[in-house]
Amino acid sequence: MAYRQLLQYREDLENPPLLVVCDFDIFEVHTNYTNTMKQVYKFSLADLIPNQPTATCKLAPLEVLRACELVRTIVANIREVMQCELRLRRASASL
Repeated sequence: MAYRQLLQYREDLENPPLLVVCDFDIFEVHTNYTNTMKQVYKFSLADLIPNQPTATCKLAPLEVLRACELVRTIVANIREVMQCELRLRRASASL
């Protein structure tokens, strides 16, 4: 249910590369990369303690969460570089 709701406004979120939903126990990380097959990593709070791959998550849960943070950082850095480039273009156009 939460994933279906997220799909309704992912475009407003600028189509993020990872879609993460959770309830009080279950986490789902859905990949959303352009031109790639979607993958879903699903794990529970209890899976975080042993931090081992499970039947529904082929990676250790903490590795999935670290990857989410890494992707968020990379996307933020790319946006910052693009904004700088745009400012440089505007500045050089006004010369």
